[in-house]
Amino acid sequence: MNHSLLLLPAHADKANLLNAFAEHCQFGTYFGHNWDALWDSLNDWLAQQPMPLCLELDDSQLQSRDEAAWQQCQAVLEDARIEWPDFSYRIRSKSACCP
Repeated sequence: MNHSLLLLPAHADKANLLNAFAEHCQFGTYFGHNWDALWDSLNDWLAQQPMPLCLELDDSQLQSRDEAAWQQCQAVLEDARIEWPDFSYRIRSKSACCP
């Protein structure tokens, strides 16, 4: 299984979450910084990744989270998980001990 580690921003609101994905996945200047653009760009990115792939979301720097934005972000990730059977994601929590 391949892994890709995305560091969540300290303040996880919509703009910061979208920026974190855009930077991590190198979406480029075409990225529209909205949830539909995240879905489209994430699909393009996944098409180029070696599968199976687990996207690990590291929340070690997380200080605050906009719940509505977080729920929407997770909905996009869930849709991607359904669309791409060899894709998964998980939260690498501050309290979790990871190898």
